[in-house]
Amino acid sequence: MSNVKALCFDTGGTILDWHTGMRTALAAVGARHGIERDWARLANEFRRRSLKLIVNHGEHAPATMTFDDAHRDALDQVLADNGLGVFSEQERRTLWWDTIHGLKCWPDFPDSLARLRGKFMCVSFTLLSFRIVMDTARQNGISWDAVISCEAIGKYKVLPEAYKTCARYLQLDPSYGRLPQFRSQCRQSLRLPDSLRAPTRRMGRGRAARSGARSAARHRRRKLP
Repeated sequence: MSNVKALCFDTGGTILDWHTGMRTALAAVGARHGIERDWARLANEFRRRSLKLIVNHGEHAPATMTFDDAHRDALDQVLADNGLGVFSEQERRTLWWDTIHGLKCWPDFPDSLARLRGKFMCVSFTLLSFRIVMDTARQNGISWDAVISCEAIGKYKVLPEAYKTCARYLQLDPSYGRLPQFRSQCRQSLRLPDSLRAPTRRMGRGRAARSGARSAARHRRRKLP
């Protein structure tokens, strides 16, 4: 990595433990109504639908939403499809705004980021809105060298224009950057265009890093004769 100048973190599914936060918040609202559901499954469905709404947004027409909008719309869909229309507007806002903007990061990330910043520019390059990144950074004591949201670019990952514009903002050739992604789920959901693909790097000892290691081990075993 001697030629790498910047580490651009995918942030939402890489740095933040969105699943625990959303699952816990859904369960809390459900409990107030005496409702039991598979909240883990609904948290996954919420994530899947919100990504479906925002990934590649702006490809054929100017972007009209942020990830906050996608979260709101995805939540409404999930609640409607699972008989949870009883959730009030305030409870819904607590889920798609308060919960998301208050997500905890993986516990070993802030210290790891501080060390990495001694050698690289460390940038949040993300589908998330500026406000989500700002709020979660303050919540978790994270200091980014820069925040580059697709909200400003108007082209959302995984459109090549998003990556090229990020490199231009940093005044770097794309080959001088890397996108650290911890989890196989992120790599499957947000694949880089082939022309901009870079090796995945694992960092820290948290759940995300362990999950990535297990995925890599399974992949190696499948290749054994």
